[in-house]
Amino acid sequence: MSVLRRCFVTSRRVLNVADSPAAKTLASVLEHRCFNPLRHQLPSNIEIKNAYELSDSITKIINTVSDEEASAIHNKLIEELSRFEYGISQIHAKKLLEMGKPLSNKSVLEIVRNNPGRVSTSWELLLKYGAALSSVPDELLVSALDNILNSINGKEKEERVHNLSSIAQIITLLNNIEDKKCVGRESVEKLVAVMLEADATCALPLVLQQDDFPLEPFQQHIDVLTYYQTYVLSQFCPFEYLKKDERLLYHTVEVLGQEKAISLTEQEQEVADELSTHLANIANEIPSYWTIKTITSEASETATEFLKLFECIQADALDQKNFELAKKLLRIFGTFRDNTKISLELYHSYLLSYPKNATDLMFETFLALAYQGFRTSNKTLLKYAEVFIPQDIGQTMLAKVFRALILVNSRFDIDKSLNIYNDNIESLSKENDHGTNLSPSALVTEALILAYLSRNELDFARVIFDGCAREKTISGLTAIKRIKSYFALYGEAVENGRVEETMTHEILKLLRNL
Repeated sequence: MSVLRRCFVTSRRVLNVADSPAAKTLASVLEHRCFNPLRHQLPSNIEIKNAYELSDSITKIINTVSDEEASAIHNKLIEELSRFEYGISQIHAKKLLEMGKPLSNKSVLEIVRNNPGRVSTSWELLLKYGAALSSVPDELLVSALDNILNSINGKEKEERVHNLSSIAQIITLLNNIEDKKCVGRESVEKLVAVMLEADATCALPLVLQQDDFPLEPFQQHIDVLTYYQTYVLSQFCPFEYLKKDERLLYHTVEVLGQEKAISLTEQEQEVADELSTHLANIANEIPSYWTIKTITSEASETATEFLKLFECIQADALDQKNFELAKKLLRIFGTFRDNTKISLELYHSYLLSYPKNATDLMFETFLALAYQGFRTSNKTLLKYAEVFIPQDIGQTMLAKVFRALILVNSRFDIDKSLNIYNDNIESLSKENDHGTNLSPSALVTEALILAYLSRNELDFARVIFDGCAREKTISGLTAIKRIKSYFALYGEAVENGRVEETMTHEILKLLRNL
């Protein structure tokens, strides 16, 4: 204790310390024992005004000590003064290089941490100075990660290459951090947000962890989440988190339920290719003891993830408390997933939970059976479906029932489809809905035209269109454009020799989304 006190007294005797907190901090640097070999050479009138002056004063007399002693001093100056004046770190790092002496772990950390990025990036500094270290501490990797993350700005095209290169560097750093908890939550959330915006979806599995899952970026980007981003969310986000955000839960249920296989978008695939190139280049730069992971861009089947999600929903009885969720599940199992058994089981279960919503439940079951009747060419299923047609329903649901009956019957007897149309069209309103700009009569007419096109009866489909347009059964630009798009689709199918396949696919799609 007495030795430490003598050193302190000596330091105070030779320094004229300014009153500012920064100056006092600088003065305390000289109290370290590595400066003992220089104490007797320090002039008695040193006035510490800034870090540069302190560094300069030491540099002028450091050549009088051994290389080992000088090495310790240079490292100490880097460790303590870099945060005040970053240029000091470069001065003393250069001196160490000239001496053939290594930087300490903390010196490298301070160089990377305080790097303003004007000359070299934090990644470049890490490779330059960190490569000589026998191991790179987590604190250093985290510091580099945060600096690189903060350098990512903007979404303009010219910034994309820099951003993707930075993402590849961050992924590599994250992969080599042993204790992932060292990475701050804010950093993880910002990184995930950057990756979502950059369509770097393929690399999300390398970043996400179930512990302390970063849900907020997905909530903020829900309106633009791609199917694959939603699929990755379902893989890693604990259900306890997901169920707290009803909108995100609905979205995830719809995507996983409706899409049997999910692939990257064209943009996501392009980004995946670029990231793979960046990671391959990084593999040639990093120290041999670092590890690097590869990314995958293969399509993914959703059946397993959807069933896991469904089981979680049922375990919490969420579908017994939320009718909109119940309806989504009925539609998914009845049409998108082709599982009539589960669909009927849910129908009976939901009747008990939602007795006031029996009409909606009956319609969903009618649609599921009718859909499967069309898909499998099973007329018996259509007869079963008709049993579930609800009574005393409004124009919107009535139009949906007639559209389904017309389309499904066209599979077996197109004349019956026409009879259904003729018997009911006068009961439907011709007034366009303010939201969709479509009327019930126009939608049912559209279904009849599509039914005839599916049977290769183009001429009669045109007769229907012309007559209904003249009689104002269909009116408005929206309705006319929709029907014309079916004629165009039919024309392309004829050219490709795939009329039945194309029109069947279109009918199934329309039925699924009624």
